[in-house]
Amino acid sequence: MLNCPIFIAHGDITTDIIYDYNLNILKKDGGGCNWNVLYNLACMGSKCYALGTVGPDEEGKIAIDSLQRVNINTNYVEIEPQKRTTTFHILMPKTLSGDNSIIHSTSNPFTGEPSVTFSDNLPIQLPEDLNSNQDLYILLESIRPVNFNFINSIPSKKVCLDIGDEVVFQDYDSLYIYNFLKQVNILLLNGKTTHSLYHKLSVKDDYEFYSLLNLDLLIKTDGAKPVHFLFNSNNFSPQSIFRKPTLASSVVDNTRSR
Repeated sequence: MLNCPIFIAHGDITTDIIYDYNLNILKKDGGGCNWNVLYNLACMGSKCYALGTVGPDEEGKIAIDSLQRVNINTNYVEIEPQKRTTTFHILMPKTLSGDNSIIHSTSNPFTGEPSVTFSDNLPIQLPEDLNSNQDLYILLESIRPVNFNFINSIPSKKVCLDIGDEVVFQDYDSLYIYNFLKQVNILLLNGKTTHSLYHKLSVKDDYEFYSLLNLDLLIKTDGAKPVHFLFNSNNFSPQSIFRKPTLASSVVDNTRSR
């Protein structure tokens, strides 16, 4: 029987609050890089698990409901009594003024309070109904020690990491970052994070970075510029492809909302 892949997102489960340019709330829904990927995989029929935490608040219920409605297994989501659910605030553009940028804020636009919280109570082992003999893909958007401990506890897996902001790695030294990224198979970067990360690891370009980590796939986005894909070809030499999306409107970063 074919061993179908199983996808597991690990981390603090996120809710997006979307506002118009006058700060009226348009929608609240699940968000977060790795959770959005898990959501899309579940929509395509893949078997998906959510391993993480939320708070006992409205945002936590919204985050869980958004995963459950596409049949993601949320049996291993923990509700932490003292936690506030991680929330991103998405401000839509003022198109009439010519400003086409979407703002992703990690603080409440009314109070200025930080709305991103991190838990150290994330699961650090696989659920009992999963095992390392299965074809497992772990989806991450953080390189925190609790994530590191989790992937290190699984002998056979593929690790997929999306680094959307340099805050992900700015508190860690280069050795820790290198050791974590050596566990990663598929890595997504963007133009905002690449320069700082490459400087921290003393690499000069995508090719050196890809070879240093021995990645299966490196994907680098940079706004309206072509997306750069680096991967191993059949003769085990790196192959590079650039793809530019054809869009009728301006390119904006809207990856957090669904």
